[in-house]
Amino acid sequence: MANTRSFFFSVSGAVVLMWIILFPLTSCAHEVKHGAGVEIRPVLRNFLLEEFTAIHCSYCPSGHETAQNLRHVLGERLQTIAVHVSSLAVPGGNEPDFRTSFGESWFAASGGSAIPSGNINRTFFPQLADNGQSGALNPERYSLMRSEWPSAVKYSLGDTALVNLYVEATLDTLSRRLDVRVEYFYPKEVEDSYSLLNVVLTENFIRGAQTGSSEGSRYLHRHIARDLLTDVWGDTVYDTEAGKVRERRYSLILPERYGNQAPVFPNLEVVAFMSRPNKEVLNSASSQVSYQGRYRAPEVSLSAPSLFTTHSRHSIPVRIENLGTDTLKKIRFVVVMGAQTYEPEVSVSIPYGQEHEVEVPLGDYPFSKVVKYRISATHLNGEAVESNTVADYISEPVQVRTDRVSIVLTTDTYGSEITYAVRNREGEVLQSGGPFQDGAPRTDSIGFSLLPDEIYSFEVRDAFLDGFQGGYEIKDADGGVIFSASYVGMYGAAFSFVLPKSTETGTERARQGREPGIRLSHNPVPAYRPDNQLTFDGFGSGQLDMEVFDMQGKVVFRNRIPVRAAEKTIYNLDTHQFNSGFYFIRVGVDGRAAVEKMIIQ
Repeated sequence: MANTRSFFFSVSGAVVLMWIILFPLTSCAHEVKHGAGVEIRPVLRNFLLEEFTAIHCSYCPSGHETAQNLRHVLGERLQTIAVHVSSLAVPGGNEPDFRTSFGESWFAASGGSAIPSGNINRTFFPQLADNGQSGALNPERYSLMRSEWPSAVKYSLGDTALVNLYVEATLDTLSRRLDVRVEYFYPKEVEDSYSLLNVVLTENFIRGAQTGSSEGSRYLHRHIARDLLTDVWGDTVYDTEAGKVRERRYSLILPERYGNQAPVFPNLEVVAFMSRPNKEVLNSASSQVSYQGRYRAPEVSLSAPSLFTTHSRHSIPVRIENLGTDTLKKIRFVVVMGAQTYEPEVSVSIPYGQEHEVEVPLGDYPFSKVVKYRISATHLNGEAVESNTVADYISEPVQVRTDRVSIVLTTDTYGSEITYAVRNREGEVLQSGGPFQDGAPRTDSIGFSLLPDEIYSFEVRDAFLDGFQGGYEIKDADGGVIFSASYVGMYGAAFSFVLPKSTETGTERARQGREPGIRLSHNPVPAYRPDNQLTFDGFGSGQLDMEVFDMQGKVVFRNRIPVRAAEKTIYNLDTHQFNSGFYFIRVGVDGRAAVEKMIIQ
């Protein structure tokens, strides 16, 4: 017999109860000899994030940003369901209505009392204070504050799944019939006498109003819970015998509207998760809804989180999320830097629904003052579009007084997430470090010499995008603190600095020594093993002294080369002896000198 569901709606002030007859929501499970997609070996458990949110919640965009960062880090290991609850989810005017008949039940069961909140795998984590609540610990209440979601994931990263899941979903756009097939496999026996299989329909990439967002009615909502294909707490699964692949099938006729919006077919996804009787999620999986002719026009969402104390490089990292169904291959941007405008084009490979970080060129802006930049996309795969705009301020590099600086970086207990690099203005890595070992905070010290007018940037990244206590300190050769920070935010940090020419000493001038009429060049750039060809020109006759320095100022190679006036001298430098990295080549004769940078790859 077909399952039925009831819905209330209002017509001219009268409340009407309408019964909608659906296709059978469940069918008896049966064994599958050869599963189409489910793994039949132990695998790591995926993560289900129930994100409780609302359109009139000022801090909910911050919660959604945390969820998006987790997805950026975990990829397909994370399934997100955004559930709109509370009076803050009630729309006004033409605002989207994302409420569901089951959302409030899920929210109440989690023990949440405020939004934004959420949970990871409906699991109680005693390590996380009081699980976002006041009073005694209660294992039946698994609500977490948004700041606790990354920590909950870290505690569970190595968990093996007790059940493996695979889901596929197809849609007949004419009949609007959605068919879902879920395969499940228990690698070993489980202690519970039954499990609960939940199947949820979600919709992605919906533009709509959101309090607390700078985008107003153009805010991008993701992974919105739309419908259930099972009971509120799941379909009971008694066949938990290990070693057998089984499947269940579900069907649903899509309504014309969810709330006050028609569903957009290319954006539909299905999330399936299996849970224990106490609601703890054993594993989860998801699938896009496929159908013939599935297509969404090219569109992107740009984000460039503010991470810079100062930034003086020729490019800036921008995260690109592909909202169109075609793989994104080329993006043309318009970049406005103060009074200057650039239109760079970048090659990428970003499938639908994925987000990649790319370096967007800023042109040859001099960075002589604080300036605002604006970046938007104008063409995707050659097709003209209008994207959102990201904007922020960047400033000139901080001037230092000495030709040598030292940097001390202190990590937290998750050192494996932390890396750093010193780059020049072109973005070339001059020195780098990390990742470090987990278990205890780690302190790493580096020091290097500076060339006048060369801009350097010290950049720290946290791979898990949740920030860390510890920070870094930059000092000059006299012990003066140039900059210090006790915390590095979720998007890392960058600090740019420069030794102005006006502070050069006689020694520094000799090391730089670019006098008219003398020249040192090397080819190729960057240098590749085994040989790097150096050309000396304009030094006159005599013995040319050549030294190669590493970034710490240590001489790693010396030689004396005869040169003649009015002739170019070619010298092949054997680079087998050098590690990959950044070096300075200094050549001098009769008190004249020249310095050239060299990168070994």
